[in-house]
Amino acid sequence: MHAQIVEKALEISQKRRRLLDEMRKAIRAGEKDTVFQLARRLTGLTDEQERHRTRKSIN
Repeated sequence: MHAQIVEKALEISQKRRRLLDEMRKAIRAGEKDTVFQLARRLTGLTDEQERHRTRKSIN
């Protein structure tokens, strides 16, 4: 069981590393839309969540 957890953790780490590499390339290339898309993927934020922010009058 522990080996499976470690294996999954390594898989997640590799995916995040690839996304960060893509993000660095996009930053250097000035591709803002790609940077934001990759940042959302890294943080788990979806476009749907972005649209349903708390109303400004509440904050």
